[in-house]
Amino acid sequence: MKEIKEVLLNNRPDEFGYNTSTWNGPILIDYIKKNYKIDFKKAQIYNVLKSLGLSFQKGRPSYPEADSGKKEAFREALKKTKATA
Repeated sequence: MKEIKEVLLNNRPDEFGYNTSTWNGPILIDYIKKNYKIDFKKAQIYNVLKSLGLSFQKGRPSYPEADSGKKEAFREALKKTKATA
């Protein structure tokens, strides 16, 4: 488990031939299966991360072409509307 943690902290998946630069559950499952011959299910891999003191982080998209003024105006307008349920 210590080796896996070191790999996660110090390497990117593309260094091992994967077509991405960020680790995710399915890629980690595949990496562990190929290198350690241990088969984890998708739900289990997140428990493994937790046991290593790590957590799954999901990036938020950014839109550089977005107009920040319009975005803020929309937020303000949204706050003024009443919620209907």
